[in-house]
Amino acid sequence: LDSLDKPTGGVGHLLTKEEQVLYPVGTPIPENVVNQWLEQDVKIAKAAAKNQLAELPNKPTQQFENALIGVNFQLGTSWYKEHKKTWKYLKEGKYTEASKEVFDSTWHKQTPVRTKDFNKAILQFRDGVETQQYFSNSAVNTTNNKGLFKKLKDLF
Repeated sequence: LDSLDKPTGGVGHLLTKEEQVLYPVGTPIPENVVNQWLEQDVKIAKAAAKNQLAELPNKPTQQFENALIGVNFQLGTSWYKEHKKTWKYLKEGKYTEASKEVFDSTWHKQTPVRTKDFNKAILQFRDGVETQQYFSNSAVNTTNNKGLFKKLKDLF
């Protein structure tokens, strides 16, 4: 049983009604079945994350994408329906607010290591987005300052 007393098997696989009949809690599960579930669950989590990433305003980092796959694997592909504020802030590009919401949840109380990992990925994603925005909007933008850089190069 998981932390919510839901029957699981293998690597965090939530058992369907049919699977519960085949593998009641405490029943050994063959390794090939566990591997099949894991492969299937990861595939589902990846597909869900890909769809969710398409709704975000910025191109994600690989680390953030992996973290979102982990969220979908752990919480299920509808996690954003329960964690509405976190999802809303992510979609609005308000990453600091989203990271705070992750900690303001029962999810954090149940699995703090996983929420800390997701929070870290959100904040690193935010930092990358802000850095990218800074360079694209500032005087450091090389596209707008080719002449300036040539003059500086000539001086040195």
